Amino acid sequence: MGQKNRIKEYRRMLGITQLEMADGKMSKSHFQALESNKKRLTFKKAIVLADIINDLADKKGIDISVKASDLIVDSKDLE
Repeated sequence: MGQKNRIKEYRRMLGITQLEMADGKMSKSHFQALESNKKRLTFKKAIVLADIINDLADKKGIDISVKASDLIVDSKDLE
């Protein structure tokens, strides 16, 4: 898959593992596939991940606000 995303960038900024990032909303293997671009990051999945990132950032006292569109570089995936 040619699309790029920013999932790993945000995960590293939060200092969390892939399992923590999957947050019970998806399997670790599915999350790994999204992060490594082996599976397409749809806008629906990006919404879920943005919510997870924002929740985890809030718990860690990190002041960020991530939108689904922030996670996707390829604009065709925003559809």
